[in-house]
Amino acid sequence: MSISGQAGARARRGLSLLEVLIAMSMLFVMMSAVWQISTGATDAYRDVSIAANLSTRAHQTLDRLAQELSNAGRAGLAPQFTPLFGADSLSYRRSEGYAGGVIWSDELRIELQRDPGDADDGIDNDGDGLIDEGMLAWITDPGGPEEHQVVQCHWIAEYLEGELPNGIDDNGNGLIDERGLSFELQGQILTIRLTLERAVPGGRKITKTVSTSVKVVN
Repeated sequence: MSISGQAGARARRGLSLLEVLIAMSMLFVMMSAVWQISTGATDAYRDVSIAANLSTRAHQTLDRLAQELSNAGRAGLAPQFTPLFGADSLSYRRSEGYAGGVIWSDELRIELQRDPGDADDGIDNDGDGLIDEGMLAWITDPGGPEEHQVVQCHWIAEYLEGELPNGIDDNGNGLIDERGLSFELQGQILTIRLTLERAVPGGRKITKTVSTSVKVVN
């Protein structure tokens, strides 16, 4: 083979190798783009699923509370409500009929409690991405020999959505520093507010807040 033929062969081999490197680079870029699109779609689906689950749980919890408390007697509600701060727990007696007067049930209690795995210390003790989250407990015969407690809902935020512990009404609902479960009484109208939240990768939180009002019995 002539010297010029050998040089041409070497040039063709060099060009082929360069083409392979370019093709591999383009393939890598394409695969990276596909992976990012796939990951983004997966993350979006996860976020939508979590948001839908939170919404369902929040509405179911609030519907149950509203149904129960619509038969509660105003005089039996405790503690005494303060105009600005509301309450994160509620003791009540339920109307169970009428026989020469209203028949009231034994005392019942709805209470925001700290999640067992997360102490009230401003730290994510249980590693779920949430800080000082709570749960809703329904208690029969509170403090009595037959006391029984059922947890109705987890993932309750420490404070209602938009609220900070700073002595200011941050979310504009008329209350100050209210908790993730909040009761407010004005006359016979009892307003219940609830914020649930879940953490997702990236340090973000998905939050759902619902509220309702019921008229309690005089």
